[in-house]
Amino acid sequence: MSIAIDSTGLKIKGQGEWRRIKHIEKYRSGWIKVHLAVNDKTGEILVVEITTERKTDASQLLKMMKN
Repeated sequence: MSIAIDSTGLKIKGQGEWRRIKHIEKYRSGWIKVHLAVNDKTGEILVVEITTERKTDASQLLKMMKN
């Protein structure tokens, strides 16, 4: 079995998002990162890890392999 590992970032939007935009307040957007391990042949998702945007795929590799 061949496994592909990659990640993507997702912006977090809360209830206060419209207010910040309306009043043009400066703020730092919240992001999370979703790390996926996928069976290369079938496309089946084997492992999902959700972290802060600062975590790399390499830092999550051993943790994902244990699952």
